[in-house]
Amino acid sequence: MAQGKGAKPLNLYVSELGYNPYTSVLVVSEKTLKEKPDLVKKMVQASRDGWTKYLENAKGADDLMKKANSQVDQAVLDYGHAELLKLCRNTDTEKLGTGAMTTERWTDLAQQLAAMGTFPKGTPDVTKAWTSQFLAK
Repeated sequence: MAQGKGAKPLNLYVSELGYNPYTSVLVVSEKTLKEKPDLVKKMVQASRDGWTKYLENAKGADDLMKKANSQVDQAVLDYGHAELLKLCRNTDTEKLGTGAMTTERWTDLAQQLAAMGTFPKGTPDVTKAWTSQFLAK
């Protein structure tokens, strides 16, 4: 919007400052993970499929957003899509697909948070905080 009015906004990504968290995650309790793994798998796959389709071609999602809000400008949607591509596509997703997560990146994040004093007893074991078992296609 600001660009359309002649302004030159600056995007500051927190990752450029050295803190690179995942921007979107699905959270589930251990109980649900154990008792309803098929449901978790379906939810993860549906989320990945939706994101993949949107990142490849935003038209369908854009049409729905414009239908819900007639004041939204296509240029704003195009800009948002371009910025999300920067956030959602990286070497991990090139190899592992949309939604890819790695132990290495979770470990880096945990170490950064520990350095800030977020965890009272140092860096936690990230392998107990996430799983890739539902990311397989």
